[in-house]
Amino acid sequence: MSGWISRATGAVAGFFAAVGAFACGASSEIREIPEGALIVDVRPAADFQGGHFPGALSLPLDELGGRIAELGEKDRPIVVYCKSGRRSAVAKLELEKVGFANVVNGGGLKDVLRASPGSSAEK
Repeated sequence: MSGWISRATGAVAGFFAAVGAFACGASSEIREIPEGALIVDVRPAADFQGGHFPGALSLPLDELGGRIAELGEKDRPIVVYCKSGRRSAVAKLELEKVGFANVVNGGGLKDVLRASPGSSAEK
């Protein structure tokens, strides 16, 4: 029974971490994209097809757990983004939970585009 309690406690802690991300607005943490970073779009595939960051990997949030291997080494810099920064905040927490050390919440697509090298948008 103690194993069940431990799993339940972990699930509750994860839930409250995600709620905290939503409550705080989960905006962009990014000012500049780290050199060599993998850019990951966690929006649904249809949103990705409607427009995305050049070269981004489409990995919808609901598929994240089953596609972790596609992200490569756990010390690789990764920038996750979505529409508003809320799903990417959850994705960041999930990736950190499985050992990824250099994950940044890029916020929304517009935030990541603004942070890209050579962007003409004001930062």
